[in-house]
Amino acid sequence: MAITNFNVEYQSSVSPEKMFKVLIADAPRHHPKLLPQIIKSIEQNGSIITTTYTDGSQLKVKADSIDPQNLTCKHTFLHGEMIKNDREFLSTEYKFEPASNGGSIIKVKGECRTKNGSISDHAEEKEGINTLCKLAEEYLVANPTACA
Repeated sequence: MAITNFNVEYQSSVSPEKMFKVLIADAPRHHPKLLPQIIKSIEQNGSIITTTYTDGSQLKVKADSIDPQNLTCKHTFLHGEMIKNDREFLSTEYKFEPASNGGSIIKVKGECRTKNGSISDHAEEKEGINTLCKLAEEYLVANPTACA
């Protein structure tokens, strides 16, 4: 077993409150709009969030904590593509902070525990987080009243 950590920092021109709403608080409503070719739907039942992809596969995530006042959240991935054969645990913590330019800085910390001791550079996870943040930013710039 090996435990690895990764960090991602994304700078956005959009406020932290709006980015938090699109990426976290209102994800079931917005994520299918951000990635319609990939995400069919997102449903939340209590703390369990299920994403259904257009190919029929699913991702299940537990929202361990969501704090809209402090713009933070923590998720544990339970089932799906992010929990591959060699992984037994993956979690992410998001923190949305104001930037000096009026935009935001999104900081993501990830932790992964593998079953067989393999170590990853987490390039796939980092790319996915950056892509989702970029799509959210582009969506909010194009639709400024989406989270008003």
